[in-house]
Amino acid sequence: MAKTRTEFEPADHVEPTGPPATPLSEEPVGSRWLRPDRVFLVLALVFGFCVVAITQPEAGGDERDHFARAYQIALGQPFTVRNPTGATGYGAMFSRGLARDLETLADVAWVDRDRSAFLDHLGDPAPTGRPVFVDLNNSASYGPGAFVPHIVGIEIGRVLGTSTLVRLYLARLLGLLAYALLIAAAIRRTPWHPWVFVICGLLPAVLGQGATVNADSLTIALSFFVTASALRMTAFPEAIKRRDLVEVGAAGVVLGLGKPPYMALLLLLLIPAWRDRRRLAKPVLALIGTVGALAALWAAYQSTHSIPQDDPRRWLSGTFGYAFHDLDPGRQLSHLLTHPVWFVTVVARTFWAGGWDSFRELAGGMGSWLMPAPLVIACLALVALAARQARPSSTPPLDRATRACLLAVSVTIGLAVLVIAYTNWNAYLAPRIDAVNPRYAFPLLPAFLLGVLPVAPRLGTRAATVRVAVLSAGIATVLAVTTVMLVEWHLTGAPIFTRATS
Repeated sequence: MAKTRTEFEPADHVEPTGPPATPLSEEPVGSRWLRPDRVFLVLALVFGFCVVAITQPEAGGDERDHFARAYQIALGQPFTVRNPTGATGYGAMFSRGLARDLETLADVAWVDRDRSAFLDHLGDPAPTGRPVFVDLNNSASYGPGAFVPHIVGIEIGRVLGTSTLVRLYLARLLGLLAYALLIAAAIRRTPWHPWVFVICGLLPAVLGQGATVNADSLTIALSFFVTASALRMTAFPEAIKRRDLVEVGAAGVVLGLGKPPYMALLLLLLIPAWRDRRRLAKPVLALIGTVGALAALWAAYQSTHSIPQDDPRRWLSGTFGYAFHDLDPGRQLSHLLTHPVWFVTVVARTFWAGGWDSFRELAGGMGSWLMPAPLVIACLALVALAARQARPSSTPPLDRATRACLLAVSVTIGLAVLVIAYTNWNAYLAPRIDAVNPRYAFPLLPAFLLGVLPVAPRLGTRAATVRVAVLSAGIATVLAVTTVMLVEWHLTGAPIFTRATS
């Protein structure tokens, strides 16, 4: 009797496992040690640990507020509370000791002349005391999906009765471990340009986010994972199993419960769903619809638990011309929708005004420190070299339709982020968009670059090994120099050949 094929079972004539792997015994020793996932994992953990240890507490991007929000969720409080005094703001009820520690760590990192004074607080007692309100600022709107590994680190510290500073370091370490493992998994999955994923994950600014407590760390890693999973399904749609959809769906749910706009990367699954419509269309559409509904629910909650943005004194002390004053979100959005060409000119002015400094922050902005231009140029050269690594013979070429979809999805999400920034915290009819941090683009980097970069070449074994060795050495050198500069900046306050960010 003929066997009946189930919905997710590949046809008999198709290899279900994707590209065949080269047996380790036949793989050259150099190639074996320079596999992209291994290179990434080693460099991310080694230099990421340096960032964890060197960067002063609460000196990452908005780290004080993100750590406090993760701590609140670790206490079993996923929802924020309104300021009990009636003043503006949402936050958490923490013990007086924890509230005091958060302020103390901020002072020793940003005010104290002794740059290593924070080390004296490693042995502080565990925070206790009666509950007091702590304002979480904009981090109040972030969901539990943004801080899963950090919550685990904080909980370990609580169980062990450690100081608040030790709990911060444990949160950083668990966040770094999750970041490195997820991106390494993405690198193993992607059939195209794995070295682009490597360099995107190891850019100093991106690794700096992965090694500190913030909502971007897990968002970046999961976005890379979803992108790579969608690419693998596109290259080998016949090999897709139910488990693959469950994994990418779970990643999408966590994204939706952290930073909802980035769950739209699940739209990349429409490519394999279209190519194998009979088998994949319904489950893929159901997955995207379910995750989208969950993300919409959390976005609705966020909209009712966000701090009013119309207060420049609270946010930026007048350092931006158009952000956080004279806001009218409803009229702003209406004008944007009825004048799309005008909004394009606003976006163009924004990029023009940011210029080279915006690109420097994209590649090398790390908290209060900005990489010097030569290192940023080196990062750009490494991205170009990553794009010219060899394409495996078992992988089909990256076709134009897939590249167009990658570019369309990444640009659309990027524009959505700009729309949110423009309508929610920029003055009505402002000529440009202020206060948009370049780190919002990090989760989109692999999808965007694969959409615009040339197809990877075919190379001989020797040429491929040489290129990989040069790229790996270049990445390690940039990270080593960055680490030395970080030590100088965080322990003495004196930048080398550079300046602090605003």
